[in-house]
Amino acid sequence: MAPPSDYDSAKGESHDDFEVSQPTVAALGTRHTHQTTTSTDPDEANERSEKVLNWYLGAPGTLVGTILGVVVGEGVTAVLESQGFEADDLYRVGDFVHQMGQLYFRALMFVTLPLAFFNVSLSIADMVTSKRMFKVRWKLVGLTLLTTVLAVTQALVWTRFVLGDRLNGVTYVEQVASFNLTTYDAFECPSTSTSSSASPTVLTVDNTTNQLVCVPSEKTFGLTKYMHWAPDHRLFHVADRRKVLATKHSVLDVARFESKRAETLNAIFKLAPSNLIDIFSTNNVVGLVLLAVALGNAASLASKKTKGHKSPTSIDPIQVMRELHAIFKTMLSFIVTVTPVAIIPLVAGPLITRIIDARANFPKLVYFVLAFGGAGALHMFLVLPFLLFAFTGTNPYKYLWLVKDALLYSFSCTSSSKSLPVAIRLMDSTDCDRNISRFAGSIGTGINKNGGGAYIVMALVFTFRNGGLLEFFSPGKEAMICANALVASMAVSPVRTGGLAVVMSVFHHLTNLEIMPYAFSFMLIAECIVDPISTVLNLWGNLVVARIIADKKATVTRRPRPTNVA
Repeated sequence: MAPPSDYDSAKGESHDDFEVSQPTVAALGTRHTHQTTTSTDPDEANERSEKVLNWYLGAPGTLVGTILGVVVGEGVTAVLESQGFEADDLYRVGDFVHQMGQLYFRALMFVTLPLAFFNVSLSIADMVTSKRMFKVRWKLVGLTLLTTVLAVTQALVWTRFVLGDRLNGVTYVEQVASFNLTTYDAFECPSTSTSSSASPTVLTVDNTTNQLVCVPSEKTFGLTKYMHWAPDHRLFHVADRRKVLATKHSVLDVARFESKRAETLNAIFKLAPSNLIDIFSTNNVVGLVLLAVALGNAASLASKKTKGHKSPTSIDPIQVMRELHAIFKTMLSFIVTVTPVAIIPLVAGPLITRIIDARANFPKLVYFVLAFGGAGALHMFLVLPFLLFAFTGTNPYKYLWLVKDALLYSFSCTSSSKSLPVAIRLMDSTDCDRNISRFAGSIGTGINKNGGGAYIVMALVFTFRNGGLLEFFSPGKEAMICANALVASMAVSPVRTGGLAVVMSVFHHLTNLEIMPYAFSFMLIAECIVDPISTVLNLWGNLVVARIIADKKATVTRRPRPTNVA
């Protein structure tokens, strides 16, 4: 049986990477002695090292990093409290530890956004340069848009009606910058109740009447945790003009708009900034994708002119983009290798500050993972099969069973680009046009990401709610999240943790915040489970769209011309 041919997802071409070595004939009269084999086989050693690397970067490595982070966080807190450190000192130490982990997030965003930019540009360039595929392009774009909209809508429904307030975290305190006030502490109101189970109350300011009122709160670890109060109240502020009190600064400069119309117009204007560098500096992922689409079209036209001249000094722009894409992909692989180590300070820091409670926060993370799994299962086993049956009339579950090996491989390697050659070989055995299916599958890997769109929506909702920004989370903000997720899903790189940097970029773009909420730290823990599920959804949605487009019943066959019969 001949070895299967590999498929180049970037060029859309099939080629064989396997070579059959010719046997060498030994000289006559030469006798070779038998050598005993040992366990130092290079292939076996490579397989063993690859397995260890997969375990290190997968769920086991993430679990070990999380456990070490919890141990370090609780241990450092216990030592500091035994030495008489106060709450403000714990906050500074925990914030410093968390900043060490933020270096990982900074490096991830620094590399992922350019990688996503070239990934989208190459997909568009390959789609435009293909010959005799005009109708297929528009079908691919339309079906990609349809499946991604359905995935994003389902994710929003699950976060709104299934999760709801289960994700809410500690409310952040926002300063009034114009008065130069600093938040010192929450003052506990006196209580006349003799019951020990009565909930304590803290002194706040009513934003409407500016009167001091007491609202219920919770008390854990000897510190007041500000939760579940009305959004029309804020903490009582004190001004320490003589710097007598040691104060903690926590200024949140959240973007505010007079109306939903002003927020919508601001988002539209940001799609075309006056400065090209602003797209990267302001984490404008939507503008980045639109710029990548324009660059892909321009690069394809320039490439056609370059091939037409055939000058020895001419440079193919698409080939240059491929080289840059490979460079950033290699850089990202270096950053991903430190993920289990980066989890340690990212988990330990929030626990030391005592703003995050592990017992209260980890169940919320479990809710998030279960909800994402439920939304993914619904999209995978009901929505996409229904679309496949509606467009082609074929049995979608037989097709799902046919490509199950490719889906399982994508779950294990968490890369839709690596699993695409396996899926293409399996899809070739179906009753469809092989050229069209290969073309659609190759291009769809870069632009069709159902799992990425659903992940962006649910991760952003988790960040807003768990990060204490529920006050700024409105129906208009939900609509902005869905619109950004629809376009930003194209920027999710088909590699491990490719969606986390996009989520952080969209969050910074929507809120204008330069800080890294602690919710991102716990989101990184869930990546070991959520990322493989998202990869499977990306590949399955891509295969369904490719199967619909390449269906022979939908293709128009050219009839032979009648011949004159004498």
